[in-house]
Amino acid sequence: MKSIIFDVGGVIALHNYAKVRAYLKSKYKLSSEFRDVYRKLVIQRDLGKINEHQFVKLLSKKLKVKIDEESFYHTEFNYTMRANKALLRFIKTKLYKQFPLFVFSNNSAVNIRNYDKRICYKKYFQKCIYSFKLGLRKPNKNFFIKALKLIHKNGKDCIFIDDQLKSKSAAKSLGITFIQYKNLSQLKNELRKLGII
Repeated sequence: MKSIIFDVGGVIALHNYAKVRAYLKSKYKLSSEFRDVYRKLVIQRDLGKINEHQFVKLLSKKLKVKIDEESFYHTEFNYTMRANKALLRFIKTKLYKQFPLFVFSNNSAVNIRNYDKRICYKKYFQKCIYSFKLGLRKPNKNFFIKALKLIHKNGKDCIFIDDQLKSKSAAKSLGITFIQYKNLSQLKNELRKLGII
């Protein structure tokens, strides 16, 4: 039996980081160069190297502006924490209890706490593996090697569903079947081809 692994952001949760960046740029009158600073700090947060408070302090320091932490996270969560309700219904009715289900996701501790409050997807999954706990991010091959060990599965027995193609090469090198998520209809078609539904 195949195990099915889902990413969170862009799959289970629909996000729009462009709106977060637009909010920051507009509110604090920033130049476009701030995107690199923001992206690098998001990576550090996702790796568990800095917490959510350090993230805002460093972002403020590097951009030379005073960013209000409460306002920032309220905005970030509003734009990045929208449940993909149709996909979650599909998981609940067609996959849950029929297949071993897991999550592999680049995410920070603060995001996961808020996903738990707003989306409540964990009940469908046997185990959720996050970058902030591993200290590694996709598409690093070692992320997949460690994550597979933690769920006690071989790559050849797994299907990984991610919105980002950048993880495809690492996943396939370990025998994992990769599906790029675009929308629910397309995902269903891909799963039909594999004989899953």
